[in-house]
Amino acid sequence: MPLLLAHAPAAVELVDRIILDLTRGNRDLARARGFLDGDPDAILVTEFHAESEAELRDRLRALASELERAGVGYGHLPRVTAGEKKQVWDIRKGGLGLLMGMKGAAKPVGFVEDTAVPVEHLSAFMRRFRHILSGFGHEACYYGHASVGCLHVRPIMNLKSESDRRHLREISSAVADLVAEYGGAMSAEHGDGLARSEWQERMFGPVLYGAFRELKQAFDPHGIRQRAWTSGLATGVITRYGRSQRPMSQPRFGQQGSRLGATDPAYQDSHSCGRGRATAKALIPWTLAGPREAVTHAQRLPRQG
Repeated sequence: MPLLLAHAPAAVELVDRIILDLTRGNRDLARARGFLDGDPDAILVTEFHAESEAELRDRLRALASELERAGVGYGHLPRVTAGEKKQVWDIRKGGLGLLMGMKGAAKPVGFVEDTAVPVEHLSAFMRRFRHILSGFGHEACYYGHASVGCLHVRPIMNLKSESDRRHLREISSAVADLVAEYGGAMSAEHGDGLARSEWQERMFGPVLYGAFRELKQAFDPHGIRQRAWTSGLATGVITRYGRSQRPMSQPRFGQQGSRLGATDPAYQDSHSCGRGRATAKALIPWTLAGPREAVTHAQRLPRQG
């Protein structure tokens, strides 16, 4: 990373093999991946800005030459035209959607996905991060903003498994210690929320954490908003799965009046991805009318191919 940053890029983005492999099953992104050289474990997209195309190409050549001399990577592909650049950024931007649409019980889970450390420590930090995950028997997907030390790491876990739910907090605690050791942050972009508020005192220290609590008390004396946040009550990550595995709310009516619950495989595969659009259209009337009306309206919806 220091070698790349020495060339003053506008951005350096990482896309790992898991995302690259998932593009094969997406019609549009399968075409976009045509620029890839071979079957890489990851790509680092390094973006430059310049006053002219000639200057831009010179900067790209200079970086590629230095990377080749240093033996970093096996392919260094300039992408300059609008169409060439669009292929690259389409894959980068499509990454999260692809991950959320992964089939099966194990999904990429966001609870330590927003860590950041000083960029000069990123390589060592990520090696130890991966060691933590492997110690629990989990792989993860990696993507994000390498140039600023913020990689989004989403462990692939089955939250219907009691052991994986237990790992959720154990991994989070170990990663929080690692982040603190490197002087980083658990929440670089996405905020703390209920998933990470437990580690605030570890990140900021008792004095500043105490100030957070005083400020929260001043603006919310009755604890109406986010009662666990800065209150010392947050003791773990909340998931939609519990011991009973029952849906968290009453099952909704599907497109033809079929019952669909939160633990139904069809629901899980459609959660947070495009496959949920047809189901969503059938669920919307539930919020507007009673159950009988919901079935009636849902059956009127045209089938989605």
